[in-house]
Amino acid sequence: MVSGVLGLVMIIALCSCMGVVTTVANNTVASVNAARNVGVANSQNADTGINQIKGVPTFPTATAPSWQPGSSPSAGVIPDSQTPLPSPTPLPTGTALPTATPCQTNCGGGGGGGGGSFGASLSGSASPVPLKAGAAGSFTVHSSPGGVYLALIITFPGGKTVLDENPNNKTDDTTGDYTSHFTVPGGITAGSADVYVQAYYNGVKKDFHFPAACQP
Repeated sequence: MVSGVLGLVMIIALCSCMGVVTTVANNTVASVNAARNVGVANSQNADTGINQIKGVPTFPTATAPSWQPGSSPSAGVIPDSQTPLPSPTPLPTGTALPTATPCQTNCGGGGGGGGGSFGASLSGSASPVPLKAGAAGSFTVHSSPGGVYLALIITFPGGKTVLDENPNNKTDDTTGDYTSHFTVPGGITAGSADVYVQAYYNGVKKDFHFPAACQP
């Protein structure tokens, strides 16, 4: 019984304390609001610029002025130097080559080996004159002194060729003559055959060209 009475007394005491705390708190909040509202009309702007668009608050933003690009500095055109271009250097004039003279007889050229000199002269003649296509013919080489080794290449007008290149061919030691016998090819044209003679003597080679008249 006594404990029940004590419990009731404690509950009443707690409720009284809560009432006092609530009254103090309300008075404090009221005094703060009074202090904030002093001079509102004179020193504060109640309009903060915040608006509502479809329930969403918007805030004012500053608009930057449009930017004006600067202009390029003026500059004059660089004048032409008026210096003329250099002229090309003229090429030297070429020297004309000498015209070859056809060989007629005893035409020598070239040589080598042994270190000596050829030391012989050659001449040549064809038989018959003129040489005829399809007929027998001959060409005689005469050397002074004799004993000259020979190889003959006869090119006829029209391109036909006869070869006499036996390594034992040589002019006679006594007479100095060597005669090459052949058949003139058919189909040659009128003109002059070229008898090319390669001669070997005294360890030296020398070339000769002789003409031989021909007819079809």
